[in-house]
Amino acid sequence: SHSPGERVLVKIVRLAKSPIEFVRAFLQTAQDSDDASVNFFLGAIYSNGMGVAAPKDSRESLVWYRKAAELAHPAAMRMLGTAYANGTDIGKDNNEAVKWFRKAAEKGYASAMSFLGTMYARGAGVTKDSFEATSWYRKAADKGETGAMYNLGERYQTGNGVAKDSKQALKWFGKAADAYHSGAMVWLGYIYETGEQKDFSTAVSWYRRASDLGNFSSMYRLGNMYNKGQGVGKDKAEAHKLYRMAADKGHIEATNALGLAYANGDGVAKDQAQAVNWFRKAADKGNDYAMANIGLLYERGKGVRKDMTEAKAWYEKAAAKGNAWAMVQISILHDEGRGVDKNPRLAAQHLLKAYSQGYDTARKALFRESKKWNRNTRRAIQEELRDAGVYSGSIDGQLGPSTRRAMEAYKAKAVAAKAKADEQTAAAAAEKSESGSSGVTSSPATPPSDDFGDLK
Repeated sequence: SHSPGERVLVKIVRLAKSPIEFVRAFLQTAQDSDDASVNFFLGAIYSNGMGVAAPKDSRESLVWYRKAAELAHPAAMRMLGTAYANGTDIGKDNNEAVKWFRKAAEKGYASAMSFLGTMYARGAGVTKDSFEATSWYRKAADKGETGAMYNLGERYQTGNGVAKDSKQALKWFGKAADAYHSGAMVWLGYIYETGEQKDFSTAVSWYRRASDLGNFSSMYRLGNMYNKGQGVGKDKAEAHKLYRMAADKGHIEATNALGLAYANGDGVAKDQAQAVNWFRKAADKGNDYAMANIGLLYERGKGVRKDMTEAKAWYEKAAAKGNAWAMVQISILHDEGRGVDKNPRLAAQHLLKAYSQGYDTARKALFRESKKWNRNTRRAIQEELRDAGVYSGSIDGQLGPSTRRAMEAYKAKAVAAKAKADEQTAAAAAEKSESGSSGVTSSPATPPSDDFGDLK
């Protein structure tokens, strides 16, 4: 049954001859109402704006949402919590946000449960508790909250706040995808593209569905599938089209991919100047592959004047962000003195760092082709290993069994240190990117982007 205020609202709807007339009549009738639903509706009118009758006014909307919340309206409680969490037209106050989210959640309001989960995930207004966050996401997901379904899927996929479980991840991503959550569709595509039981055709299907909903991450990944001919006929032109669509929406990896397409003439006429243009755009946004590619163009003098100093500078920018290919390029420059001063120690440091990241080219350079490096560089490699405490043999430039064992130990130490750092970073990133939460203005988290090769 309707509340008294709701019955008034229904009567006005029936009598009003136009939307403007309805709003004016409702405002005259509802101003002094103590009905929670009426006050909530007043908040919604000012939040969205109703033309000249009620211009959009977010501050005024909060006045009415607060009144409705104090009258125990769950949706108004959630709106007020969101305002406090985001600091929208009100002082940011996570404690107040949690208070109102909890009140709404205790009344069974699903989106408030999901938002409360995110507050626990972030440690905002409450003690950070990943397990409590998962518990609230589950309650919200069981009530059909799409964002919570997505968050549960991501947590099962990454093992954050719950035991890692690929089947459960697929289940919750599937439920969210059925509710048109494009981020969940991208995750499903990624799982079928890269998981233990690969199914490229199914991956393409999910990427396409997400792309049709405007998800630019999926446009990029679908472009990769066309570029490699996985799950779909190889079509470089279609890949280029998808990369351009994603790049125009600001997708960084797609921007770098466009540069590669122009540099190599894949699906578009070869154009080194355009390649440089797109690489620079991606590099300006922090993409290390684009930085390395610009370095290579400067080294080769393609699309830009040949400049080894610039090449080295761009390689160093990429290497500083962990790009192993760029590290090897720097090693080569310093080993050979190619456009820079010979520096065996720097060559050794970058080569060992690239190897410690599992880069196959670096391993090949150290184990199978070590004699291609100058003797001083090989001696510097042994000195680096000695200084790291993993080598006590002769500094003779002979990378034999004892040196190789030392390199393996060096790599193991580096991998362990990186794994610990990555675990901390991943947990922080997963909690920051929870979907469907207040305070989240970026797009939902998506799977990691991959690069598919260097310039030809």
